[in-house]
Amino acid sequence: MALATPFLISMGGWVALVAVRVCMGLTQSCFIPATHTLLGQWAPVAERTRLSNFSYAGIQFGTIITMPLCGVLSTTSLGWTLIFYSMGALSLAASAFFWFLTASTPRQHPFIGEAELRYIETSLQTKAEEEQVPIPWRHIVRSRAMWAIAAAHIGGNWCFIIFLVQIPTYLKNALGINITDSAMLSSLPFVSQWLFSWAFSFLSDFLISRHLLSLTNCRKLFNTIAAVGTALGLAAMSFLSGEHRIAAVTTLVLTVGLSSGICSGYMLNHIDLSPRFGGVMYGMSNCLANLLGLLAPLSAGFILEDQPTELGRWRVVFFTAAALVLACDLLYVLFTTSQQQPWNDPQTEDYDLGFKEKGQEKNMTPAETIYKFPENSEKET
Repeated sequence: MALATPFLISMGGWVALVAVRVCMGLTQSCFIPATHTLLGQWAPVAERTRLSNFSYAGIQFGTIITMPLCGVLSTTSLGWTLIFYSMGALSLAASAFFWFLTASTPRQHPFIGEAELRYIETSLQTKAEEEQVPIPWRHIVRSRAMWAIAAAHIGGNWCFIIFLVQIPTYLKNALGINITDSAMLSSLPFVSQWLFSWAFSFLSDFLISRHLLSLTNCRKLFNTIAAVGTALGLAAMSFLSGEHRIAAVTTLVLTVGLSSGICSGYMLNHIDLSPRFGGVMYGMSNCLANLLGLLAPLSAGFILEDQPTELGRWRVVFFTAAALVLACDLLYVLFTTSQQQPWNDPQTEDYDLGFKEKGQEKNMTPAETIYKFPENSEKET
């Protein structure tokens, strides 16, 4: 789609551009759920946060190098079209590497060593050959922890949209700072996010491996750091004026950096609950967060109306986002858990024994046989 963008624009103008960007968004929607699914099969619990951050840090790193690179490409004889041709070719190359160097499970990978395979399967308690089982939709939807994760996802995504869409407008119209004209200034928040995410991931795995905090409490801690840091940053920015340009940019950079705590918080909680279905669960919460996230720019436009330079209106926008992210984090802290759920592996010995004890093997449908579990069957990972 990137390769075809210049041609489509020449044929259909801005309408064609909007259409191709929508289609590109639809195709990219499978990226994180697919990565979550792979991480659930590959990342040992003690290294899950670091390995996941290593994967997802590519999002920030790609943004950091692309912003100045696009500026250079646009000055060539091909102009802006070279940006789309280059990114399309890069995407195809990455797809080729991904296709030939990855496998769904460690046991299916052609190059893995026996020691590494045994380590991963022992850590994740996976079987040599696992059968495919239907997705336990009913148990996922009824999971209190799943809804807590969705709440944190909604709050984090709302603030991300505010930073992505509204903050540059605020800096330009209210404070007279145009960061979009400078590739370096535009990339600084992403550099901060990249660095903070690495620090948080290593600290999280350190706390877990040394048994200083449980996995559940680590997820809550770093998600709260992200939520509180974001709320304080938004509140601080709303009281800055055009005379405090350096303070405004510094606050923006630090706030975006602290927001990366979600990478060690709710973002990995799906895999904690169910390594097998973590990708499906992320897709569900991400869909809900993005649908409600559409209201973020709409509500900001309603509050600002035609007065984007009035600081009082911007305070309402920022404080609304801050209150939302704190409320969502509170729900997350109260109701989430990192215990692996029994419906992640419905064909276990506990499952079979439970039905024999309760005498429920007879007169049960196949779906009920797969997904009904004895009480108190949850185990700590």
